[in-house]
Amino acid sequence: MTIYQGYMSHKASKEHLTGEKRFVEGATDSSALGRAFGVWGNTNQTSSNNKISMIDLFPENGNMNIFVDPAELDTVDDVKFIREHKDQVADLKALADYLGVARQSELQALTKRISPMADYNKLTNEVRKKIVEVYIGRGDGEDIKKMIQEQEFDTVFKDVIDRYVKSKHQKTFEYKIYGMDIFQPVLVYNTQVIDNRKLVNVTYTLGKATVLGSASSIKGAGAKDLKAQFAGIKKVVATLGEGLELSFNHTYDPDLTPTENGEEIRDKLSGDFSNIRKQIKAKLEAIDPADFELAEFSDYIPATAVKQLWDELGFASTDIAPTRIDMDDVKMWYKKEITTQEFLQRNASAFIAKLSKTLAERFEVENVSCETYAQTAVDECKDDLRGASVGELTELAQKEAEIVVGQYSEKLRNLDDLEQLITLYRSSNSVHDRKLVDKIKENLMRK
Repeated sequence: MTIYQGYMSHKASKEHLTGEKRFVEGATDSSALGRAFGVWGNTNQTSSNNKISMIDLFPENGNMNIFVDPAELDTVDDVKFIREHKDQVADLKALADYLGVARQSELQALTKRISPMADYNKLTNEVRKKIVEVYIGRGDGEDIKKMIQEQEFDTVFKDVIDRYVKSKHQKTFEYKIYGMDIFQPVLVYNTQVIDNRKLVNVTYTLGKATVLGSASSIKGAGAKDLKAQFAGIKKVVATLGEGLELSFNHTYDPDLTPTENGEEIRDKLSGDFSNIRKQIKAKLEAIDPADFELAEFSDYIPATAVKQLWDELGFASTDIAPTRIDMDDVKMWYKKEITTQEFLQRNASAFIAKLSKTLAERFEVENVSCETYAQTAVDECKDDLRGASVGELTELAQKEAEIVVGQYSEKLRNLDDLEQLITLYRSSNSVHDRKLVDKIKENLMRK
């Protein structure tokens, strides 16, 4: 579980200019740590320019997801970071759960110092929260020993069971049906101990499903029926949870410890998930084309094929729109009749035009923070140019930056090598930044 901190660069967007840098106080690939700071999001997804999705612990404009190049940032010790930001912790239970895994031996040692016979994993959530407050420097722990002595077994049992169950709290199921790709998350919603029946009830809920593709990619012959199929099935997917059995009972053994029961019940969750998966599959297979005034469903949806192909190519549809390409070639690729490379070669002229335009516009002077590039160049070479003042160097560097950026944009616009364009498109911001800064420095050294 890593925390990253530092300055990260951007490509042109509504919020930032290309090359502009902003300070990231903390980004993490740990969903558990994110919850401790009251944020959540997707992790470990790759963007078109090879950045990795993480959770921004202190999000800008409420956007909790952030794509970063780990090479640009510094790694920070998680405990050091948490202690420095202890007042920003929003969910002590989530933090107690995170540290109970990430720093188990340290939490156990602290627990033993407070109460030698206690076990951190066998405490109530409230006691664990108090211990964690001491660990991060936000509490003195004065009442913890008394709380441990007074905790009730029933509460310990319920909290331990709940933690074990929710440690395996989510699965995402993929369904390929009617030419569409559907991803449906299933999450543990709640646990309840039913003492008089020696049962643990586990209730699940369905998260927001993802249906690959966009209806805007469906064009040409038969588009009306294909769009009706795509839109109709998406509408069904949005309500998949209705009518499903999402509550399951599991017996526990009163002669076993809470942790032993927790382990046994956690092992049974795979059966629950499997049951739910089969229910969803059956519900999808029961969809009737007549419900959407269709005679039958097609097994090929262009929207799905384009999304799969664009993911394979590493293209973002917001950058490289799926227009002016041969949709018959897309279908052949989807049916595995041609390779990805063959598809590219068949549509080379269209992709050369799209990629060169996208890259050139990204580095047009008005879309670039020339000031950032100029300042970086001055900082890196001022010791080698002692004859000039920093002010003179900065002024000169600013002019050189505008020239260099303009030349770079023009070079990209005229580039007609598809393989090279794809490499440049997929390159991280820092690769382009380094080329531009080095060229500015080279020009300054010649002055």
